[in-house]
Amino acid sequence: MSSRFKIVIPTKQSQEEYKQSIPYKHLESLQKVWDASEDSVEVCIEQNNTTGLSELYQGILDGSHGYDYVLFIHDDLEIHDHFLCAKLAKAHETYDIVGLAGAQSQDYSLNVPPVWHLSKKHIGHGRGIVSHLIPKGFQNSSETYVNSAFFGPTPGKVVVIDGLFMSFKMSSVKNSPILFNSKYTFHHYDMAMCINAYDCGLDVGVWPIYCVHYGLGEFDNDPLWRTLSVEFKKDYGTRKLQVR
Repeated sequence: MSSRFKIVIPTKQSQEEYKQSIPYKHLESLQKVWDASEDSVEVCIEQNNTTGLSELYQGILDGSHGYDYVLFIHDDLEIHDHFLCAKLAKAHETYDIVGLAGAQSQDYSLNVPPVWHLSKKHIGHGRGIVSHLIPKGFQNSSETYVNSAFFGPTPGKVVVIDGLFMSFKMSSVKNSPILFNSKYTFHHYDMAMCINAYDCGLDVGVWPIYCVHYGLGEFDNDPLWRTLSVEFKKDYGTRKLQVR
């Protein structure tokens, strides 16, 4: 059975600039695979984007009811998996929202920075795999290489996923209340969304899909991240989530 997918990529670059990037060239190679399948895949580049991701993503979800699945990815994410569409369709048989990595518990009252992989209640509650491109010179590395971070077994049910890759089953979310909190523009939007999804009774999971991310998660160096982390603690500091 064929499905209709929308892949959304917000970027500060122009469309022409982004199309010169390696992540986009990987999407181009996948398009040949998609063209040979029964699935329909539309790639939407949100160029020159300055809109907060929560506001942007919510607006796109609200206007995408003609699609079966909507996938949001960061512009520095390479997708290498030729079976992306088949895997997402399979994952969405079980989960309403699908990511690459996440955790089975979250406790935002913990005295740790509010990032999902530090807010786990227990060791062993991480799930999923994300690979990262490590550039030459980073932490004195002598060459560029790819490092795969194993957070835990995958597939698996979780309560939070990382925002670099988030897929939504439209038949599940189209009648849900607003999932994204517009206060969280470019940080914490993923955790806030997952809390709202949890409260709506939506099932969130991770799935093994091979991707390489360029970002290295140096969150504490960003003044906006520090400001929003204070707000996040005010809004959600009492929340404790556990897989149901």
